[in-house]
This record gives sequence, C-alpha cells and structure tokens, in this order.
Amino acid sequence: MWVEHSPQLDPGAQGTVRLAPLAPFGWRSLQPGQSITIHEGTPVVGTGTIVEVVAPV
Repeated sequence: MWVEHSPQLDPGAQGTVRLAPLAPFGWRSLQPGQSITIHEGTPVVGTGTIVEVVAPV
C-alpha cells in the first residue's frame, strides 16, 4: 500500500492510496464502489472505498 501525492497519511486523515495485493487471486471479487476494511495484522487501521480495479499483468 502506498499513499498518492503525499509521503504519509496521518491518523484520521483522508487520501488516495493504492493497494498491491500479494495474492491477487483473493481480490478478484473487488468492484468499484465497494467498501473495504484495512488491517495491519489483527487491528483495523482504516477503511476505504474501491474506485478502480486493475488486473495484474
């Protein structure tokens, strides 16, 4: 995961991030408009809305 147009995303802030899954097959059901929960290990660290899905090359 990386933040677009900023070196970091502070707690409580909003921004655009990109996710690159380690196992893309588990992400095939994602669709634009879908909400997701973001975890870092067990704790929830954020939520997001899918705006675009790009298939791996």
